[in-house]
Amino acid sequence: MAITAILLVGCATGTPESSRAANRLSIEKAEQRIGQNEDKCIEEAAMRCGAQLSNAVMTRGALTQLEIQALFLQRDEAVSQCLANADEVRETIAARERTLYENAEALDRKVPLPILTMSLSP
Repeated sequence: MAITAILLVGCATGTPESSRAANRLSIEKAEQRIGQNEDKCIEEAAMRCGAQLSNAVMTRGALTQLEIQALFLQRDEAVSQCLANADEVRETIAARERTLYENAEALDRKVPLPILTMSLSP
């Protein structure tokens, strides 16, 4: 009976730690992916703007100042959307991380230490 109690204590204390480490690793990977996607989105927005500028110059000749400003505003809006999307995903991950932390804390509080202590007594 004492061996069973020791195994239960070991499993109860080991499992949350290993699952927390695994969750932490997956969260870090997700955050890396978000950063990569954000960078790619911004790069694509800049490339689209550059392509539009070069196409406009080739087809129409000289651009007016207003046309150039409009293209840069479109680029800025696209970049802002990239940032907003990344922030939204980061907030979703942060909410999940908070939930995981709260659940782990709740599990830690549920371990009936007096009962485990009594079961370990001879």
